[in-house]
Amino acid sequence: MQRFRASVLSMAFLLISPGCFGANGSELIQLDSDRNDLLKQITNELSYGRMTLADAERTKGELDKVVALETKYKDGTIKRLQPIRLALQKTQADIKAAIHPDKVWMGIDSHNKALKEKIDAAFDAKKLTRDEADNLGQQEQVLRDRETVNDTSNGLEYDDAISIATAIQELDKKIDQLAND
Repeated sequence: MQRFRASVLSMAFLLISPGCFGANGSELIQLDSDRNDLLKQITNELSYGRMTLADAERTKGELDKVVALETKYKDGTIKRLQPIRLALQKTQADIKAAIHPDKVWMGIDSHNKALKEKIDAAFDAKKLTRDEADNLGQQEQVLRDRETVNDTSNGLEYDDAISIATAIQELDKKIDQLAND
C-alpha cells in the first residue's frame, strides 16, 4: 500500500512539476496563440497590399505544417515542443521577409477606386465598349461590396482575404486583356 501511495504521489508530483505536460500544455496554448497571430499578420499584410498573394499562400502553408506538428504533439508522436517553436520561428522570419515596405499590389480596400478608374479610363480611350465597361463595372462593384462587408465586420479572415485578393487580381487582368485587344 505504501508503494502505491508513493507511486501516486510521484505521478502527481510529475504532473504538476514544471516541464511536464501541464506546463507544456500551457506552452502549447501559447504557441497556438502565436500561430494565430501570425495568420492574422499574413491576412493584414495581404489586405494592405504589402504581401503578394503567392507569399500569403506560401506562408499560410508553412503555418499549416505547424498545425500538423501540434497535432503530432497532442497525439504523443512528438514529445517536445521544440519542433513547433522552430517551425513558428521560421515562418515568422519568412513572413517578415515577404512583407514589402510599400504596396506591391492595390490591396483590399473598399475605398480604393483604382479598378473603377481603370475601367473608366479604358472606356474613355475607346478601348472598351459600353457593354464591356458596364459589365466590368458591375464586377468591380460586387468586389467592393465584398470588401465593405468585411470592413464593417470583425475584419477579414484569411480565406476571405485570399478569395477577394484573387478576384481583384483576376478582374484587374481581365480589364487589361479587354482594353488591349
